Amino acid sequence: MTCVDGRRYVGRYHETTPRGVLLHDVAAFEQSGGMAFEEWIGRQWKFGVHVAHKHVVVPTDEIRELARFSELIDR
Repeated sequence: MTCVDGRRYVGRYHETTPRGVLLHDVAAFEQSGGMAFEEWIGRQWKFGVHVAHKHVVVPTDEIRELARFSELIDR
């Protein structure tokens, strides 16, 4: 998931509620970490999602793109 402010999350989609989209077992990409997104997402794919948050609710109006994890990887 990509948010309008640049945040990116990888997690298990659970449902869309009036509060927003609920994800479980979520990894969050931090732009300031020095690692490029492509490298980070590749590591998530190779080694498994590094869970940073058990649950995240992202308000629907803050979501720019919602995609399957497999669609983000160049295999």
